[in-house]
Amino acid sequence: MHERVIQHKYYLKKGTHHSVYFQRVFDKYGPEILVVVLYEGTIRTIKHIEQFVLDSFFEQSMNCSKDAVAPMSGRNHTEETKKKLSEYTKARIASGDFVPFRYAIGHDVSDKTRQKISTALQGKKLSPEHCEKIRQGKLKRGCTPNVLIAIRKVAASRVGKKRDPEIGKKISAAKKGRCSDKQRAALIEIRKNAGPMSEETKLKISKANKGRKFSDEHRSRLSAAAKSRKVSNFSNPEVQAKAAASRQCRLI
Repeated sequence: MHERVIQHKYYLKKGTHHSVYFQRVFDKYGPEILVVVLYEGTIRTIKHIEQFVLDSFFEQSMNCSKDAVAPMSGRNHTEETKKKLSEYTKARIASGDFVPFRYAIGHDVSDKTRQKISTALQGKKLSPEHCEKIRQGKLKRGCTPNVLIAIRKVAASRVGKKRDPEIGKKISAAKKGRCSDKQRAALIEIRKNAGPMSEETKLKISKANKGRKFSDEHRSRLSAAAKSRKVSNFSNPEVQAKAAASRQCRLI
């Protein structure tokens, strides 16, 4: 509570207090008008007292909000304000002064909260445009130095700690039925050595890819990967020998 009083005084003297009305009164009459009354009790009790005062004397108060717990309750930002806030936050992230979700780093979410999040997201599908916006935002944002430092701190704090067996069971259950990297590599190798695909398999792949459209960026990546494979395969002596043999057959 003492910190809150200090913050109010600091921003009033600086001239940047969030309550424009309070700031104007302070600028006009000076610090002599300030009378600080401190209430002792729990945060919940103090919030109840603050709400009672707001309900009784809001018209005579210098508060911007009618709700003690949720200041923005019943209020909405204009599109212009939203745009300004967005540009300001993006500039802070780019400069490294602001780390998104820094308060969530190292914070353990309860099972009840996890269940609520899971229930809210079940069956929710993002549109392709929304997915693309998220992807572009992440590409632009990248990892700022502050984010990397925060990640390293969290990683360092977990060194030597053993995972809870219950969490291990949950991860295991979630991964059941999925292929590991080694299994996936083994399957790819088996498919390579299996010889040509059957007509039925080709038809299935054709049906699965029908109507699927790749972006220009994806196409360029696929092209670059195919070119690199051709170059690396041609440098193989066995591949060179097969190519020479096929050329001779054509000449014959």
